[in-house]
Amino acid sequence: MGGADPPDLPQPFTAKEYAKAARQRLEMARRALNVLASLGLVERASKAGRAYLYQLPAEVENG
Repeated sequence: MGGADPPDLPQPFTAKEYAKAARQRLEMARRALNVLASLGLVERASKAGRAYLYQLPAEVENG
């Protein structure tokens, strides 16, 4: 996500929060997060109810 991550995104975040911050449809945000997770740029942290929580890995977050 690097320099392109939305500025008002909490850590950890849900796909719904990512979609809102990135101004994307929810389905597109879910797809993007799956791709980013497969590349190691985000990781699934845990779950909140039925929603996955995502976070930036420490090595990506610290640069």
